[in-house]
Amino acid sequence: MTHKTKVAFQGIRGAYSELSLRNYFDDGVEPVSCESFDAVFTAVAEKAVDFGYVPVENSIAGTVVENYDLLLASNTVVIGEAYMPIRHMLLGIEGATLAQVREVHSHPQALSQCAVFLKKHNIRPMATYDTAGSAKLIAEWQDPNKAAIASELCADYYPVNILEREIQTNSTNTTRFFVIVRSDQKPGSVRAEKTTVAFKTRHYPG
Repeated sequence: MTHKTKVAFQGIRGAYSELSLRNYFDDGVEPVSCESFDAVFTAVAEKAVDFGYVPVENSIAGTVVENYDLLLASNTVVIGEAYMPIRHMLLGIEGATLAQVREVHSHPQALSQCAVFLKKHNIRPMATYDTAGSAKLIAEWQDPNKAAIASELCADYYPVNILEREIQTNSTNTTRFFVIVRSDQKPGSVRAEKTTVAFKTRHYPG
């Protein structure tokens, strides 16, 4: 039996992190869903997976500080990076149309990044904890008046259809991801071509 490369990511199936890692790795990859970023680093440290795949920066939202902190605190190293343009899709149940949608559910950042589209179509934004999780909820509710903003990969996992493609306002919205491994499992073929420096300064009043 051929060994599939296991890669841990934060989120449920259909998350943008999974979409990005599928583009980065070959077809032999097996995405492993984790509830938190800490769980991703733990899975790598305990050799439950071959790699971890975590976002570290978004061109709009900024740095994902938590993952830099986890990187410094763990016995993991970065062996690769990837950039993925974020393309938001409007997802609804089968048979629903854009004209029927009255409210949309998604992560607050995704809602903000699609605000112009939502205002144009008079759709009320409803903040939830997760983009892919919102798509799953829409599939469960089976209400044609409700939709989600999430990745196109969600349409492969849940019974939802893409009602409108690329509804984000900013077409340059991009997220940078790190590929991480245990320090003692770094492939010999990896060359040190980038350096990341972390430091702290004195903290005092004034």
